[in-house]
Amino acid sequence: MQGGELILKNIPKIGFAHHFYTEYDYSENYGRGQNGIEIVYIKSGNMTAELYGKTFMVEEGSFFILLRHLPVKLYTVGDHSHCSVSLVGDFEFLYTENVDNYESKKNGIVLPFVTAPFKETEHLKKDLFVVVSELTVSKEKNEMSAALLALSILQKLGMNFQKKQEENQSSIIEYKIKKYVANNISNNFDISDIAEELNMTPNYINSVFKKRQGISIRQYINKEKVSLICELMHHRGVSFKIACENAGIFDVSYGYRLFKKSMGITTKEFLNSIK
Repeated sequence: MQGGELILKNIPKIGFAHHFYTEYDYSENYGRGQNGIEIVYIKSGNMTAELYGKTFMVEEGSFFILLRHLPVKLYTVGDHSHCSVSLVGDFEFLYTENVDNYESKKNGIVLPFVTAPFKETEHLKKDLFVVVSELTVSKEKNEMSAALLALSILQKLGMNFQKKQEENQSSIIEYKIKKYVANNISNNFDISDIAEELNMTPNYINSVFKKRQGISIRQYINKEKVSLICELMHHRGVSFKIACENAGIFDVSYGYRLFKKSMGITTKEFLNSIK
């Protein structure tokens, strides 16, 4: 996903703010050297944008960040309407073709060019409409408050993207932990082994996993091992000792304690319950 990091060096001024409507095919080339940031909300219809030979869609209900110094080409087909505000000022923009894997270099606002509808979209849309309304009434009187409100929209779009990145990263970590446990269930391993495989600290991966699963990695490992033991005893008819060994537990006494703690019953009670 194309985007980048926006580093503002001052509070920008409002270039323009308007509602735009068209009932015909519309296209425009940007890249005029203007140091402008345009926040666009697509009210109806879709828009196609092209940058550096790559095309992406801006669908209805989405926010679009248009950097006017970049060679962007915009296209619409048929009925289309959007609301936009342009901010003009001193800023730096660090472009990247894959903003999903981008790490902030200067602690600016990291943004994708397109933000699909999310929980706060309706609220941010209303804020953008307020900016346009205030400037329509009096640009001279309301420009500063409108600029600050527009900046808050940018910041919230950045915060949403950062939250989404963190959730995606957490999901990947959770998947890798579960995969490691499944692939090594017959071995004797610990959280430190998983952390080394993921090149992360044990405390970090454990906190991520617990936040998503509600249990620690150690609790998850034990649960999976006990589940395998139950499966082997129930469907394969193997002894508890052999089942433990297949689950990477070679201390039978520990296996009994772990089983009782996890299942709430003894192995004998378990076997009696499945007869």
